Amino acid sequence: MKTQANKRNRDKYCEFHRDHDHNTENYFDLHNHIEDLIRRGYLSVFIDKNEKPVQEEQHAENAWLQPRAPPASVIHVISGGIATGGECSSGCKKYARLCKIDNRRHKKKRNLSITFTDVDLWGVQTPHDDTLVITAEVANFEMQRIMVDTGSSVDVLFEDAFEKLGIDKERLTPINTPLMGFLGESLLPTGRITLPFLIGDGDIIATTMVDFIMVRCPSSYNTILGRSTLNALQAMVSMFHLAMKFPIEYGVGVARGVQRTVQQCYLLSCRGPCPAAKTLMAEAYDLRDEVRAQHGQPVEDLIQVPLKEEDPEKIVQISSLLDRPTCRRNDRP
Repeated sequence: MKTQANKRNRDKYCEFHRDHDHNTENYFDLHNHIEDLIRRGYLSVFIDKNEKPVQEEQHAENAWLQPRAPPASVIHVISGGIATGGECSSGCKKYARLCKIDNRRHKKKRNLSITFTDVDLWGVQTPHDDTLVITAEVANFEMQRIMVDTGSSVDVLFEDAFEKLGIDKERLTPINTPLMGFLGESLLPTGRITLPFLIGDGDIIATTMVDFIMVRCPSSYNTILGRSTLNALQAMVSMFHLAMKFPIEYGVGVARGVQRTVQQCYLLSCRGPCPAAKTLMAEAYDLRDEVRAQHGQPVEDLIQVPLKEEDPEKIVQISSLLDRPTCRRNDRP
């Protein structure tokens, strides 16, 4: 007690100090000390684990008073590509049958915990809105600028990156399913190819075979990694940490993005096609090289007949072989 004895409030009594001046419930230092002991597990026998917080109990009691309003409508997911069954109707039907809900419990293969902590933010400048761009091995080549896109149903390999792999184009399998964009534009892929894909750092790596769809269009990225490969790797993506983690037999692998690479890709995408490419396209398309269609010509001579005598500039052409008696004033159009 810091207050002098003659100045203490005799109406208040503290059972901890066994003296007057304040009540026991107002001794905040004691509260903090008890809470610290509880957190450290010393007073666990005095805690009622079945007791719910007051706010939670009030929320549970009043939940039935606030029924959830029905939604105005339902917006379904946009999807497509070979990941949803391929080109034929039988493949699409098979994919639809696989999408039926299965409530059976599946056998757990691993008992690993994948988490993201502040340690994963090392080297990441926050706040940011960058995408995840990683580096991995594709067909034994180290490939940079691989964008991880959880919204893509296919894995895309751009033609420029494919040519650098030195793979013969005869290995490509033709594909007739177009890729659709957000604005409805479609792009017909050049082909389809399956390549080995290795991801990870050091000895903690994972490998899988990826069905790439090769497209011919300008891009600042070499590859787009879609949901098919992410699900095959059982990968967890954290855009905030700019990292992707995946389980392996003896641990958890990780692939981290580099913000500098993301910024470089963004600047390249903002520039668009170079002026030389636009000029080349304009020069290659010359209207003078087109063969113009020949219009039909009359076999007889035509004569000009004025529609109105007061306006001789308005005329109509008729056949010179037309009989004179039928060409009266009233028959003129």
